[in-house]
Amino acid sequence: MKYKAHSATGFAVGSILAYYGDASFVEGTLLVGSAGLGSLLPDIDHRGSWIGRRLKVVSKIVGFRTSHRGATHAPLVTILFAAFMYGLVALWSPAVALYGAVGLLGGMWSHIALDALTKGGVPLLFPLTKKKFRIASFRTGGAIEKWIEAIATLLFIGYGSLAFFQAVQSYF
Repeated sequence: MKYKAHSATGFAVGSILAYYGDASFVEGTLLVGSAGLGSLLPDIDHRGSWIGRRLKVVSKIVGFRTSHRGATHAPLVTILFAAFMYGLVALWSPAVALYGAVGLLGGMWSHIALDALTKGGVPLLFPLTKKKFRIASFRTGGAIEKWIEAIATLLFIGYGSLAFFQAVQSYF
């Protein structure tokens, strides 16, 4: 899938987490923002990706060490990365670290789930095996991806609005 579908889904996941997690305005903003970022991070292994073009040095290093849809698309690696980021940020603020790590993980897992819908699949059991698994066989950039992007955008708008009003209500 391409970055628009990934980011829309990541923002939707973040807003759903914020709403059902009864997050404050600041916590919700952290969840949504970090999920949006997390939804793009697995493609850092591809220099031509949206995030790879913006973080060229990091993308070149990661891409040199792994193939596209390799380790960065593995659930275990995303858990380790989110835990590492939590540890770094927790030195400054444990609360910020928690919401940021949960959002990052939600975004990265939404990315993996979407890529599991494509022909290329994802290495769900890495590092045990590099075998790629898929749930479906949709074409990247096809009509199904556009529908997923549209539905995710609507979910983001809906749940984002609900989470916002819920957070504002908590102040009164």
